Amino acid sequence: MSNDNPVFSKDPIWQKLEIQRLKAQDMVSRGMMLALVAMQAQEKRIIELSEVPDEPEPEESEQEQVEVPPRPEEREQNTVEGFILMNASQGLPTNKFNPLSDGEVVDVALLNARTYNIQVLTYPEKVQGIVKVQIESFGTVYKPQIESAPPYFAFGKVAPEQAMVQAELPLGEYGLTATIMSAKGKDAKVLHTKSISFSVVDGKLEVRKPMSLMGDPNFDASKLPSAAQVQHARVKQTIKN
Repeated sequence: MSNDNPVFSKDPIWQKLEIQRLKAQDMVSRGMMLALVAMQAQEKRIIELSEVPDEPEPEESEQEQVEVPPRPEEREQNTVEGFILMNASQGLPTNKFNPLSDGEVVDVALLNARTYNIQVLTYPEKVQGIVKVQIESFGTVYKPQIESAPPYFAFGKVAPEQAMVQAELPLGEYGLTATIMSAKGKDAKVLHTKSISFSVVDGKLEVRKPMSLMGDPNFDASKLPSAAQVQHARVKQTIKN
């Protein structure tokens, strides 16, 4: 039905319908226009994205080689590490001959001490068990010293202060052995042991002629201990002079 018909153009009902039709047509047109604009914007965006060059993929960087330090070997437990010659009156290590090593010649003339003790160094500081220290001099085996708590000393400690015993070291040769035992008694196991030998001399000692050198030309000095051999050689030199 055409809206140009003069009959219907004056009809109020027709005019109302016509207005509604025109509004609907306008809304459809607007919707189509918005859809068209949105479509064009989407197409433009797609074109823009297609024209952008692809970014090069980042090269895989070589993973940095981190050097892992080798794991230190676990330190052996309950071991005798060494010996320290102590100035017993001061409670400090002597000024020389420390640590006390195997074959050491200790010249008391060079030391700042008159009384001594020997500390046994262990790892850990307190071992799981006891420390038995045995000293031998000129073939005489002294009663072993049993130490159950650190610090461990060859000549022991004085109760209750636990200060080290002040002992003398006569000139001569010594053997020293420290043994870590699992416990006291016959069933105790030896966990670790360490032995050294050393000699004690006095470089300022005035040597006098022994009577045996005066009347025995067959005297064999090689049978003497090392320290005594040194003194014997000095005596012979004195006799020659």
